[in-house]
Amino acid sequence: MINILNKTARRLFSPNRDRDFIWLTEHAIAYARVPKAANSAIKLSLHDLLFGEQLRVPNVNRDEFWRNLPDDRAQVLSAADLLRDHPNAFVFTFTRNPFSRVASCYFDKLVLNDGKRIANGLRGFSADMSFAQYVDRVASLDDEQITKHLCSMSSILIHAGRLVPQFVGRTENVLDDWKHLGQAIHERGGPRLCRLRILNKTHHKRPPTPEMFADPGLVRLVRERYRSDFEMFYADMDLPVVDVALATPRIRTDQQMKPQVPGA
Repeated sequence: MINILNKTARRLFSPNRDRDFIWLTEHAIAYARVPKAANSAIKLSLHDLLFGEQLRVPNVNRDEFWRNLPDDRAQVLSAADLLRDHPNAFVFTFTRNPFSRVASCYFDKLVLNDGKRIANGLRGFSADMSFAQYVDRVASLDDEQITKHLCSMSSILIHAGRLVPQFVGRTENVLDDWKHLGQAIHERGGPRLCRLRILNKTHHKRPPTPEMFADPGLVRLVRERYRSDFEMFYADMDLPVVDVALATPRIRTDQQMKPQVPGA
């Protein structure tokens, strides 16, 4: 009964937009989800960890799926709730180069789906926008105005001036980084992660990211809009590039130390 009341209180007083952390109760680990950064694949693998691998898991990428799991096996929390209720949690995340996130969202939400997946009330976006018009609109909106798929990664991963995840992997090197994550969790006495099943590979019709950002003006807009993400996570990768294997992520051992990121 107490667990049910606590869950209800969290839903009432923690806005949906701020609940970005999936806490796995029995394993004491939390995933800080970043949309358009292998998010669906990671959620599927966490499901496999809890229930075993299944061919299809409908709605595994939706928050409702995780909130409604039996026996309180998972919770969807804000950073504040996670740090308060589970201060010793091992938290991980995966990031993606902002140029690739912006390009992927445009192609997935506007081109392939004719704008059907653009959130209701997302003013100024339409299915017939050119990529240049779309980037210009993205650059004009702050994190409170824009869909989670396009907000800055730092707005999700930093709370009260602190980088919440101890482990930051990159989708550009996702398979290797997933192995390093599994080793880090196991060395701390946690479970062995299931294999990472890639769900949403880049569509074969999508032009390479550098080609989509051939206009230097668009590059400048994205650099400025996601300045904090480049500074925190991609200081070594501030131009549009085709995905490549990158350095492995580092593990923070001191919670108060300056945030560390792959390749730092």
